Amino acid sequence: MNIELHHVSVNYGEVQALADFSANFRAGEITVIIGGDGAGKSTLLKLLARGIKPSLGTISGLPDSQNIGYQSADSGTWANLSVQGNMNFVGTIFKMNNNQLHERMHSLVAQAQLDSALHRSARNLSGGMRQKLGCIMASLHDPDLLVLDEPTTGVDPISRNELWKLIINEAQHGKAVVVATTYVEEATRGTSMILLDKGRIVAEGSASDITRQSPGSLFSRPCGNNRDNEELDDDDESWRRGNTQYLWKSSSHAETPEGYNPAEIDIENACIIRLKARQNRNRKQQSHSIDPPDTAIVRSALQRVDNQNQSGRELLSAQDVTKRFGKQTALADVSLSVNAGEIVGLIGSNGAGKTTLMRVLLGLESPNEGQTTLMGDSPNLRTREKIGYVPQGLGLYPTLSAEQNLKFARSMYSHKLQRGNNQVTDTGGLSYTKALEFAQSLGGRPVQKLSLGIRRMLAYLIATSHDPSLLILDEPTSGVDPIARMELWDELHKAADRGVGILITTHYMSEAAQCDRCVLLSAGKAIVSGTVEEMMNNHSNPYITSLFKSGNPNT
Repeated sequence: MNIELHHVSVNYGEVQALADFSANFRAGEITVIIGGDGAGKSTLLKLLARGIKPSLGTISGLPDSQNIGYQSADSGTWANLSVQGNMNFVGTIFKMNNNQLHERMHSLVAQAQLDSALHRSARNLSGGMRQKLGCIMASLHDPDLLVLDEPTTGVDPISRNELWKLIINEAQHGKAVVVATTYVEEATRGTSMILLDKGRIVAEGSASDITRQSPGSLFSRPCGNNRDNEELDDDDESWRRGNTQYLWKSSSHAETPEGYNPAEIDIENACIIRLKARQNRNRKQQSHSIDPPDTAIVRSALQRVDNQNQSGRELLSAQDVTKRFGKQTALADVSLSVNAGEIVGLIGSNGAGKTTLMRVLLGLESPNEGQTTLMGDSPNLRTREKIGYVPQGLGLYPTLSAEQNLKFARSMYSHKLQRGNNQVTDTGGLSYTKALEFAQSLGGRPVQKLSLGIRRMLAYLIATSHDPSLLILDEPTSGVDPIARMELWDELHKAADRGVGILITTHYMSEAAQCDRCVLLSAGKAIVSGTVEEMMNNHSNPYITSLFKSGNPNT
């Protein structure tokens, strides 16, 4: 089987979501589609799944709908049905006979290690388990073409590894597999990759070819966790990953800058180089991508946080916190603290208790045992006004516009606007005025119509618009492209430099490496804390080893 797209374009009204796209997808091969939010990944996958038709161009060799398996970005599971109920429903839709259904079901469930969860409802599964179930449902009827839209987004490194074993196994059995992802390192698992930006192909081929053919010269230097003595380069050709600062020069014969060493280019840096080069070329041109604001608007909305906290003052603490939901213990004797000017990362697999711990710390859930303090007091409305919080679900009201969401949140913090010129006098930082400019640039559409990356940026700006002393961020960069992640992390470092305390959850080990220290949760227990390097070098716990092996901190 060979599926060919020839000069295909897709338009939504005046917006071009995919432009002059040509590619082949073959049986037994895995094509990985890389790109940020609004790059055109989902549009391409909907084309392949026969969900939409092209505005221009031709598609040949595409199987009929009965021979296509499709997993949407939200996993595609039915929350009220059990794991087995979801699979039975798919079997009914595709008219599978009982023998075929049971054989496929037991084989895939065993591979995904979901045997013990067969009778659990999908809503009670961890994110990683739900995504594995979605992948099983898409491949259950043994289709010729398997189309997976960001199946690993928001999934911990160990579960991502298990998901990829499922995907690779399906390709080895003759399926053409197309996988969209924002995890650039996953491109190395595919036969080939396509890098998209604003609906256009930026690079295509094998990950090794794209890496080898990277233009220019790349240099690096360590930047460590100590931000007090570290001034990061602020030009468009410099970026940070983990504890390494990179500098790219367009010339392949550039001299090594002082303080830097020549760096080997991996696939993530190869993609960053191409995207930054494209940004530089298009900076003064009007964008026609799905996302109304471009990177320049996002960058202009981000300002330094100018907070008066004294570095080192304890802002948040938990002492021997235990939280139960019925007979299930979500947290067991967890202790944690965050000081002013400090970035603390919460890491661990899906279902480890990270989100529950954050909700207890905020006072949204009451612990069964132990104590929590915020700003030296028990969580209350007064301490809440000093906190900026971005929940995993973003906390935006979907039917309100971006500006309405911002103004509603602002009113909840009891800040009075100066009606005359719509300006706000603040003490610095991510000002309400800048957040308002960003929100107004999005127009009056309900936020549910905005792309995920823009909604994440909006949620972050709203959370910081009142200049909080403490930021609590639950996976704020999940599903966001590498450049947007780096820009947000630059702002987090600047905020910490100004005295803001930050508690953040992440599944990106390169982000964990940028934290001053991390706390690793497993089954509701804090099993180890320290820097990523300390945890990797000083602990032989099999879970710790597998976590960092699955999510290489250098990626």
